[in-house]
Amino acid sequence: MKRFISIVLAVAMAFGLVFAHGVNAAPVAENIDVEIEQSDTVAEIQARIQDAIDTVADGGTVTVTGSKTNAGSNLSLTIPENKTVIWKAIYSGNFVSNGVRLSGDGTFDVAEYGAIMFTLTGGYVLGNRFANDRVTIRVSGGVVSNIVNDFALGGIYVIAGRNGDVEVIDGLVVAGGGGGQGGLAAIWSHNGNITVSGGVVTGLGAFIDVIRSDNGNITMSGGEVIIDGAYITAIRNYNGNIVLLTGIISGWSGWINTGANALAIRVDTLVIPRTRDGTSEGLTLISRIGAPFWDLSGEAPKIQLRENLAIEWGVFCCEPEDPCEDCYVPCCEPENPCEDCYVSCCEPEDPCEDCEPVICELCEACRKCPCDCAPPPPPWWTGLHVILQWILRWIFFGWIWM
Repeated sequence: MKRFISIVLAVAMAFGLVFAHGVNAAPVAENIDVEIEQSDTVAEIQARIQDAIDTVADGGTVTVTGSKTNAGSNLSLTIPENKTVIWKAIYSGNFVSNGVRLSGDGTFDVAEYGAIMFTLTGGYVLGNRFANDRVTIRVSGGVVSNIVNDFALGGIYVIAGRNGDVEVIDGLVVAGGGGGQGGLAAIWSHNGNITVSGGVVTGLGAFIDVIRSDNGNITMSGGEVIIDGAYITAIRNYNGNIVLLTGIISGWSGWINTGANALAIRVDTLVIPRTRDGTSEGLTLISRIGAPFWDLSGEAPKIQLRENLAIEWGVFCCEPEDPCEDCYVPCCEPENPCEDCYVSCCEPEDPCEDCEPVICELCEACRKCPCDCAPPPPPWWTGLHVILQWILRWIFFGWIWM
């Protein structure tokens, strides 16, 4: 009897292990799609998206599509670190404050075809909910906007990064308002960094800071800030730093406003020669204080803003000692036949003492050097017609001769 019980227990344990192993081995989805509908309530939308976020694998993405245009309450999402929500849905509404509230340390990306648009009188359209929330908010092709006729004195932010970073790669961020001094801003961050490399950020109306930071860095290497109205500041930073590429701010009214401890500079290019190391060449000081200079001793160019603060900027251009084993980014020169900086290769005859850029159109694609821009060899049948002509002549004239 004891032996029978032992056998039963052993079989049960074996089945238990197999079952457990099967559960643990079940694959976890790396990408989950969620479609929202007009008939859904905000609570239903929130529950479905949050369930997908909780279910998706670490490092995975949740893509939201569909449309909801009469949202009447907040949508709150918690995004853990290493998880991303890609927002491709149309989501809009009209109520008091805080349209989409984010918590956690993940990433929320408003991508192409996505839009979050609210008419609010306070709070923010899209933002981190609490001070300890550091979700990275990215606009990579979509639209985030708040258009109002008036706004409360408490202030409105279209994107509120708070202590998280905000990135604008492409797309549109619009802040609109007027009539009161409410501290409206298209993008605001307290301790997080704001980076604009593409797209458009605009302020319409009055009393608006298009981009504002309290303590973080504002870096703008592309895109455009458009200001249209009275008493508008394009970029304001109280205690952080502003680094700009020339020619990306348009409109009238104010431009750059910095606090007593903030440093603002304008940089002339994104392609940096190593000869600038230790100098301030190409760096124009906008603020009243600061002595920035280049630190080009590492793998990437850096601008030393303060004693213990440096930011990476741009890429190195081709150096004379380049062995021409790989494609490189050359320096832009006024006599450059291409309109813009481009990636090219060294030609075989280049002695590599002074690499010269190859005109883009000559090569089918950028290849590893040596880059042979000569046309491809002719096919084997090229010239057959000449040989046939000689054969026919020989036959004809030989027949006449005979």
